[in-house]
Amino acid sequence: MKPSFLLILPLLAACTTGKPVVQWQYRGGDAKKGIVYLSYDHAEFQNARAGKVSPQLMADKRCRQLGFQKAARVQGSRSECVRKGGMIGTCSVTRTTYEYLCGEYPKQAKSETVKKTMKQKSKKQ
Repeated sequence: MKPSFLLILPLLAACTTGKPVVQWQYRGGDAKKGIVYLSYDHAEFQNARAGKVSPQLMADKRCRQLGFQKAARVQGSRSECVRKGGMIGTCSVTRTTYEYLCGEYPKQAKSETVKKTMKQKSKKQ
């Protein structure tokens, strides 16, 4: 019973979903360095190019969750073939992973810096 049920699940999912939803994947990173890895499948990339979701917005969101102000530009990217197509050497689905660097300082460190400069200014006056 269980094996046949598992075979039906992908079919049910295919029938219930209309257009593919852009699912950005958080692939990890280093919170201390502020590096964020995001990836998506090629079909989702086509949707993103239509303006639905951008990797920059997702990186910004993830960086804010890590306590940084925003995501800086892309530091690099790499693509890997997830599923091969019919012909040898072709790839039907590609997953691209982008590496973003979270910009500026963490919010706590930045506020401490502002406090220090305010104290220094008040001492000078």
